[in-house]
Amino acid sequence: MSPALNKILIKCPKCAMPGNISPMGLTLAHQPFNDKKWIYEVKWDGFRMLAYCSGDEVHLSSRRNNSLNKRFSSIRSELVRLKLNAVLDGEVVMLNEEGLPNFNNIIGTNQRGLAVFYVFDILWFNGRNVLDVPLFQRRKILKLALGKSDIVRFSDHVDEKGIELFELVEKHEVEGIVAKHKESIYSPGYRTNQWLKIKTGKQVEAFVAGYLMDNDKGFLSSLIIGRKIDNRYKYIGLVEAGVGLQTLKKVFEATTTNRCVFSPVPNVNARTPFRTPLKNARIVWLKPGLKCEVKYSELDRFGVMRHASFKGLL
Repeated sequence: MSPALNKILIKCPKCAMPGNISPMGLTLAHQPFNDKKWIYEVKWDGFRMLAYCSGDEVHLSSRRNNSLNKRFSSIRSELVRLKLNAVLDGEVVMLNEEGLPNFNNIIGTNQRGLAVFYVFDILWFNGRNVLDVPLFQRRKILKLALGKSDIVRFSDHVDEKGIELFELVEKHEVEGIVAKHKESIYSPGYRTNQWLKIKTGKQVEAFVAGYLMDNDKGFLSSLIIGRKIDNRYKYIGLVEAGVGLQTLKKVFEATTTNRCVFSPVPNVNARTPFRTPLKNARIVWLKPGLKCEVKYSELDRFGVMRHASFKGLL
């Protein structure tokens, strides 16, 4: 390692390898921007993962500190081969034949494609806590720490040109970009305005088919969204983000019905990788009269929206 990086590390406090770290979160921003004080990375569409590496001992952990050792055993084996002494933060993605991430290929038991661990940060290295080291210096340490591997890869970035990177990932239908201030420290478990996520997405004209009430809390949880395709009604998902008071007023004034327009009736309160079902849910179906516009990142293999947000009634 270079003398300059050794100079950085020697100022970092010595400590044993930490455990059960909650990864730093991202704050949603709505527009890409250019700024020489920021770096920009691809927002990989996969599973956030921390890797605790001590030579032959490697433990993979989800953002909720569940073990991922068996699920991503090929990545664990590769980290064992690299014999690192570090805590890494990154995203596991499943690359398709074109080398692009496909989230539908990583969920469930029938994973398809090449599982790759894109590492974008380092939290502890060779007995030193580097959380308070500025990001641009942490990434220098990270790049030198990682060996050459097709499975464990350094997640590269561009300086200053966030708009250009956003346009590129949008063209390739990738989920979005991440903007990070070069001087940002790593704050476990927190979302700050130093790390931003900016998503690409698609928009669709649809209708409000009903809503899901949380009876325990006494308020509306999500709108139930559908589309009419070839004279048939198709369920396309739930949406909560972006639903304002004026929309709620019109939804509650809409005509209710005892009959769901979808066939078969979807399980709108199902558990998913991104949603915990309500313990005491009430479903209210509406006649399909309220037209709306919804933005989403992609459709899953069942045709249901991911990362949906409500844009407004039409």
